[in-house]
Amino acid sequence: MRYFDQPGKEPIAFEECAINIGVDCLENLIGRSIGQQKAAEQTRNEMAALKELFYALAAKKAIEDLRSEGRREDVIEVTE
Repeated sequence: MRYFDQPGKEPIAFEECAINIGVDCLENLIGRSIGQQKAAEQTRNEMAALKELFYALAAKKAIEDLRSEGRREDVIEVTE
């Protein structure tokens, strides 16, 4: 028997709703898969942003090091 949360709705014999149960399970699996893909995409985006941040910090540090050594001719000004 398949029971419903809605009050007053009669339970249905399993044979009559087997296809509906299969479709519900498939829908849940697809929903989970989409959720995992979104989470993976968000993680990739955050990792790319962190990589860009660290590259920018490394470049800034390299410029500061060159300036502190007095090698101003090697420094290329970068504007944001």
